[in-house]
Amino acid sequence: MLSGITFLLVPNPPLTMLGLGESQEVYPRLLGVAITMLGYYYLRAARQESMTPLYAWSVHARLGLAGAIIVLVIIGLAKPAMLGFAVTELAGSLWTAFALRAEGSKLLSDLSKAA
Repeated sequence: MLSGITFLLVPNPPLTMLGLGESQEVYPRLLGVAITMLGYYYLRAARQESMTPLYAWSVHARLGLAGAIIVLVIIGLAKPAMLGFAVTELAGSLWTAFALRAEGSKLLSDLSKAA
């Protein structure tokens, strides 16, 4: 949630750090709101009896996000600095998948069959 709040309140430092330059547009702030809301979902879900389904869903979503970032960089719509996000999402999704598998969860294979 901290990154979302940062984009909402002071978007230019992270934009500059990513090599995107400062912006006076509203879009980085809207991204901040969306990131904050996702953080809210995770916090609320953490208070439930089982987080396992959410973790399994996040593996697929994070792999999709990493793939989308890589494609956007390849076709020139995103700067190469964005690849750091793709690497982070890829690593996080793999870590989660291995943890679920080590726990004996069958959700990942069940979700793959349903998709």
